[in-house]
Amino acid sequence: ECRDRKFLVTSVSQVGMGASFRMGLVNSVLIGLATNRITLTLNNVQNSNIQYLTRPLSLASCPRGDIQCVFLPTTPCTIPTDELRNITFIQEKNARFMRRMGLIIDELKDERFLFYESRMTPSPDKGILYLARRRLIQMARKIIDRFKQDHSPHNEHLIPIWEEALIRIQKIKYDLPELENEYTFTNKYSTLHHIALLYVLRPNKYYQNKSDHQVQQILSQEQPNQKENDTHIMTTSTSTPRIGFPIRGSDKCLRESTCLSFDTYIDLGKDIFENYYAGKYQTSTFVVTTEDENIHKAAATFKNSASSSSNFSIIINNDDVLQGSGRPSNFQNRADEIMLSSLVALKLQLSTDKIVGNCCSNFHTLLMDLVATGCGVSKTQGTCLQDFQNPKYKVCCAWTRTEECDQIRANASIAAVTTNTPS
Repeated sequence: ECRDRKFLVTSVSQVGMGASFRMGLVNSVLIGLATNRITLTLNNVQNSNIQYLTRPLSLASCPRGDIQCVFLPTTPCTIPTDELRNITFIQEKNARFMRRMGLIIDELKDERFLFYESRMTPSPDKGILYLARRRLIQMARKIIDRFKQDHSPHNEHLIPIWEEALIRIQKIKYDLPELENEYTFTNKYSTLHHIALLYVLRPNKYYQNKSDHQVQQILSQEQPNQKENDTHIMTTSTSTPRIGFPIRGSDKCLRESTCLSFDTYIDLGKDIFENYYAGKYQTSTFVVTTEDENIHKAAATFKNSASSSSNFSIIINNDDVLQGSGRPSNFQNRADEIMLSSLVALKLQLSTDKIVGNCCSNFHTLLMDLVATGCGVSKTQGTCLQDFQNPKYKVCCAWTRTEECDQIRANASIAAVTTNTPS
């Protein structure tokens, strides 16, 4: 129960996976570090005085109805049942102060359990990042000292690992640059945010094994002679460069983003191959993941029609759920399946050499965050479609108000009307 510790209690928001994790849960973890409290995530809790905690998580469909259906908890610590009725709610004005300064007001400092309502907030303030980094340094030093004092042969090999971790933490910068020549999304430059994201995305043992097994099977499409139980298939490069296309379609294209056709993605893949790989390689593999049934069908058609002499092949996940939406309210009772499909998509994309994503999507920016923190197979590079200069490939978010994007949206509207007009 961790009786000597204080807690920052929160719940996972009832929105899509990308926004819930990278703009909600991650910020709660960083605030917990900054305030020296354990971040405890709860949903579907009975008899709590906090309404947000009683709601089942829409991103989960197993009976427990919380993040642990698929992912590991943020902490092994728990709250005694009788304490669930006595959690202090942090009012919004005090929550804003905490998000800005990384401090808890004096009136609440002695409360053991504080509930923080998870909000889709912009990048954490420098104060939060500074305090969270300082806390990580303190924790790492304490662990190293304990290992050295124990003189245990079981811990000796861990000391240099933690010492290297400490060096890397000390090098983390909490000044966040804004580069005018590229599309900047929330937390793009925050290394601490990327680290916390990787932490909260840890699947539980069942879904870790299940997602790894699916990835191995899918990648064996590229290497038919590869043994299915060869764990290196996810972590080693092949003789063929992989170009990753996580394609967000369906409801994302209705209001929030312009979208490319599947044929346009194929053209883009061929251009990338010509610009980066044609002098060194004969062929390339496109790794396509999507929630859109129409995109998946087009990819399957391309895969089946490609001749053996073609320079390009496609890897797809035939078990993709294809829920056709990023909204958990549309998941019905398939949320755990969709989370598994999302994990497989992330792992497949991280097995590629180059990823091209639509950064109007929080799921795609989540993927870009993982790439930025070094989670790819080697030196995987991520590029937003928003950064392409060629209007054929450039994608614009609804909130990007530039003359260029206004024209792209106008052209997309004209194309849609032309396509839907009876001949």
